[in-house]
Amino acid sequence: MKFRISIALIIIAMVFTACGKKKDVEDSAKNESTTSVQTDLQKPELKPATADADMPEGKNVLITFLDAENGKKINISYEIYPSGNRDNKLESDMQNTVRTSLEAGTYDMKVSWGTGSNWITGMEVQEGSNAYTVNMNLGTLNLSFVNDSGEKDNVSFEIYPTGNSEQKLLSNFQKDLMVLLPGGKYDISCKKGDESWRVEGIEVTAGQTLNREITIE
Repeated sequence: MKFRISIALIIIAMVFTACGKKKDVEDSAKNESTTSVQTDLQKPELKPATADADMPEGKNVLITFLDAENGKKINISYEIYPSGNRDNKLESDMQNTVRTSLEAGTYDMKVSWGTGSNWITGMEVQEGSNAYTVNMNLGTLNLSFVNDSGEKDNVSFEIYPTGNSEQKLLSNFQKDLMVLLPGGKYDISCKKGDESWRVEGIEVTAGQTLNREITIE
């Protein structure tokens, strides 16, 4: 009798182990899928620039944020840390141009905008002047919702990277919405009461403005 009970317990343990492994594989596949979707969106790019008269006396680092390649300046929230040490924030602010003093070394910088954030790693600071531009690769999406009477109406807008309904970037209730987004494709959900509408594959281009009116068909 004890022998039969032991065998039953072993079989049960094997079943639970197999289920656990299956869940781990599913979770891993889910994470990989999410990561692949996120990489489809453009990321900020750090590039060396020429230090000019904008470098104030007593400062040795100049960082300019641009909305896109050769684009216009844009206000960005930033945080600077020693490379690999994200518990030691050295500086943070919201500017279109950073003018600061840093010791020679390597730094990481977190940049944030209305719908997200990203990390720029390995920014080298040397003795003397250091100038960089950050191409944020952001475009502007202007959304509006038109009801069946042909009038603009308040709805709850939800924005997701195309193909990733779990990564909600924004939820906002209004009739006109202007939002900065990294270049890429997005799915838009509009909700009002018990009704909802969805538009997929809206493409935002860095440095450009897209006006999109969502109507009830």
